[in-house]
Amino acid sequence: MDKNKIRVAFFGDDFSRQGKGTALVIQKIVEELVERHSDEVEVILLRPEGTCDSPICQKVQHILIRRRYSTLLSYLWFFITHRARYDCVVFNRVVYPGFWFLRSKKKILVLHDASVSEVYEVPRTTVNHLFEGFFRYVGQYFLDFVIGDTEDARIWISRYFSVPIKKVRTLYLSATDDYRQHSHGERSQLAQKLEELYSLNVPYILDISRFDPHKNILRVLDAFFLFKENDKSPHSLVFVGGRHTPDYSDEVEEKIASSKFRDSVRILNYVKIEDMPTMYACADVLLYPSLVEGFGLPVIEAMKSGTPVITSNVSCLPEVAGGAALLVDPLDPGSIAGAIQKLLSDRSLRIELIDKGVRRAASFSWEKSAQTFLGFCR
Repeated sequence: MDKNKIRVAFFGDDFSRQGKGTALVIQKIVEELVERHSDEVEVILLRPEGTCDSPICQKVQHILIRRRYSTLLSYLWFFITHRARYDCVVFNRVVYPGFWFLRSKKKILVLHDASVSEVYEVPRTTVNHLFEGFFRYVGQYFLDFVIGDTEDARIWISRYFSVPIKKVRTLYLSATDDYRQHSHGERSQLAQKLEELYSLNVPYILDISRFDPHKNILRVLDAFFLFKENDKSPHSLVFVGGRHTPDYSDEVEEKIASSKFRDSVRILNYVKIEDMPTMYACADVLLYPSLVEGFGLPVIEAMKSGTPVITSNVSCLPEVAGGAALLVDPLDPGSIAGAIQKLLSDRSLRIELIDKGVRRAASFSWEKSAQTFLGFCR
């Protein structure tokens, strides 16, 4: 152990999961710390026993949490008996009873998703309520900081959990360098690749969303069908994500099946991570009128790819877009349809938004995020 290095321990199972959502945030921060700050930071993973496929596990020390009857008992026993000292311990999504027994100068919780906006609150299960109640009434008092992905998320975290605003910090996310703008010739080659791999033809409008109510899929479909009715455009609507919430997914599939434009809707339940930059690069529009987000990473991924964006005027999305996207009322399919028609028909507007989007995306980077995060741990 190098006493001159900051010892940062990341707690949880996020390194055995595919890099999406909450897992992606932690994995990218750890990767940046390992690759760029190894001279000043020692990273340790505290995770449940089991395999870890992430390359990060080969580069850092990881300490296994042994299974003892139940998850709660396993973690509690670990907290009580684990006597290593850390400068900073980082939790993702939840904290478990007894986490205060860990010997650490600072304890931080990353809350990737803000589940409340002006127009929507994500439904909670009994388990959600139990963990959130523990955090609100007990856990927050043993934490030094709670981290949200945007200023909007920071405000909602403070309000919803009654955490003092000075205790909530902002950590912006980013897109990897795999996402970039392509020339017209490059896009033609990439489009051919998509046709071969996924039987997907251009032109298309892209929506990166699983079928959950807060992703606003039913209104997206209403807007797309209205657009097709009025414009006779050759564009299809492509969803990357597919079924998730069962009842809502059934509604989505029924709406598609009953429409005369059903053949213009494609659902790709799975796209390889390495093919996602191509999906963005070949799209004419990213359509992302979500009702609530913690950050809305597809907005930045699209902008970095040179794809113009239509997104919501609620939650954190105007903050993330930073004036480089068309903002719509997510509750009004007519507003969404009008934005689609405007963006596809106005070439000067497309060029303007592409240019603004590329510059906006460049203001975010995982390197900046890691540096900001490291400041929280000092």
